[in-house]
Amino acid sequence: MSWLRQRSTGELLVLIVAGTVCGYVMVTGTVAIVLVFVHPEIDFSRLAGSLSDIINTLIGLMAGFLAGKSEKYFAKPPGDESEDPS
Repeated sequence: MSWLRQRSTGELLVLIVAGTVCGYVMVTGTVAIVLVFVHPEIDFSRLAGSLSDIINTLIGLMAGFLAGKSEKYFAKPPGDESEDPS
C-alpha cells in the first residue's frame, strides 16, 4: 500500500471514481448476461445502451485526467525536475 502514499489527491480521486465505475459496470454486465440466459424474452437494449454510455464517460474521464497530467508536465520550466511525470 506504499504506492498510495506517493500519489496526489487528484490521482487518488480519479482511481477511486474509476474503480467504482468499473466495479458497477462489471457487476451490472454480469447480471445482465445472466438475465439474458434466464429470461431471454426481456429486451435488454436500454441496459446495454446505459452501460455503453457509462463506459464512454469513464473513457472521457481518463482522457481528461491524462491531458491534465501531460499539460502539467509540459508547462514546467525547462530543467525543473521537482515532480516525476509518472
